[in-house]
Amino acid sequence: MTTPLRKYPFWSKKGKKIVMYELSNKSIVISPKKSSVQKLKSILPAFILTLAGTFAIWVFEKIKYAQENIASSAIEDSSEILMEKATGVAEATPQVVSVAQDTILTPHPTPIWLWFLAGALLSILIISIVNWRKL
Repeated sequence: MTTPLRKYPFWSKKGKKIVMYELSNKSIVISPKKSSVQKLKSILPAFILTLAGTFAIWVFEKIKYAQENIASSAIEDSSEILMEKATGVAEATPQVVSVAQDTILTPHPTPIWLWFLAGALLSILIISIVNWRKL
């Protein structure tokens, strides 16, 4: 792009004033504005990656807690058998079963996948708000 610069008056032979032009180091980009739909489409890959990561963490937690439940139920079964052999009383069985059920049904800590999903969505929201004009 050229910009007019008048360093000194320059006159032609006929006596008319001539404007001098010089190259500048500026660039101008002309492009159409993006619509809101196009801006939201540019955020779509972040949502897809967030959902994929959340699903992977959810599967990992399910496998981890299933293994813990299997291990705890095996321990409960062995302790139940030992209790029956040690006491020799048939009345101990309902108590052991109720203790085993309470142990197995204890709630797990807050799932990690929920925290991951909430954090990822919050970060996408903040970055989108900050960069809305640039998208």
